[in-house]
Amino acid sequence: MSLKYSLLALLSYGSATGYDLHKMYPKPLRPTVGFIYRALTSMAKEDLVESTRVNQEKRPDRNVFNLTEAGKVEFINWLTTPIHFKIPRNTIMVQLAFGNLIGKSAMINNIRSHREEIRKTTLLFSDPKQWKHVMGKRNKAAKAKEDPYLQLMYESSVEFLNLQIQLLDSIENKLLKIKE
Repeated sequence: MSLKYSLLALLSYGSATGYDLHKMYPKPLRPTVGFIYRALTSMAKEDLVESTRVNQEKRPDRNVFNLTEAGKVEFINWLTTPIHFKIPRNTIMVQLAFGNLIGKSAMINNIRSHREEIRKTTLLFSDPKQWKHVMGKRNKAAKAKEDPYLQLMYESSVEFLNLQIQLLDSIENKLLKIKE
């Protein structure tokens, strides 16, 4: 998913500055503030968002972004468009394909390191505190305490990451059986 559509999604709940948007992303998915502002500038040129400059007495002025009608239409069109499968790019699989160049021990170290990174990400996705900014904005806009779609997304993300951990466990076990 592109940053453009995730920003349209977040702005569908209401106005926000680039920094506000940055803070709404859970840490494992958080783009830089600069990347967000570049995307918002591009989206403004496409008439998907508009900004209003808000003067502040003791702080720098803020640009507050809103969805335009064209932005709302673009977002709804994207939401209703079927997703076409693309083979995901996975660095660890490319390393595995050429693992004979570094040997079993080095490859197993890469697998273990990658698995640990996924475990850390799984913990972040499992921690409701990581989602408070998105949920707070979404719940405020929806005037609801729980959203089953958002909850399903969290649970599915953790399940997907756990499947990757299982795959890496299997790869490691098979590597251990290779005789060098």
